[in-house]
Amino acid sequence: KQVRKRRRKEIKEKEKFSGDVMDIYNKSNEEKSKKEIDEETTNSLK
Repeated sequence: KQVRKRRRKEIKEKEKFSGDVMDIYNKSNEEKSKKEIDEETTNSLK
């Protein structure tokens, strides 16, 4: 019984970890597209 509980905890940790990784990935993608939009805006203003 104890082993199964620990196993579930490990899986939870893994899921949380991959969720964090996805958050970081999405954030950096958002920032990248923001930068690209900013560059396009400044280019069209020139």
